[in-house]
Amino acid sequence: LAFDFSNVLQTKGHNIGAIYDNSIYLKPSDLITMGTSNHFYVEHMIPDGYKITKVALFGSANSAFSVYHASYNAAAQTLVDSGTINTELTLSSAITPGAGKYCYIISMPSSSVTMYGGKITLEES
Repeated sequence: LAFDFSNVLQTKGHNIGAIYDNSIYLKPSDLITMGTSNHFYVEHMIPDGYKITKVALFGSANSAFSVYHASYNAAAQTLVDSGTINTELTLSSAITPGAGKYCYIISMPSSSVTMYGGKITLEES
């Protein structure tokens, strides 16, 4: 049997899966360590139909982190805002979706930090 899916409606967030509570929850394993340092980062696609308005990271110490938006076809990343671990950051400018566009969060603490996870808050666009 052949099926025609050309007229199937795509729902919001279809490009990343189900959205729970207008949030993307980050597990400690989502935070990638950069080499042997305390530096870490996480990247996440921006769901279709949503924009990113807040970011929170949680860990054993209050250190700075930065939020960028980037695209698969560009070398440069654009700084959106900076915040502190254990404090929710409301972005000065929401990160909107686009083909191949993603959110990039990086932290380079000067001392050892155990990361617990994080949360990216979404708003329908």
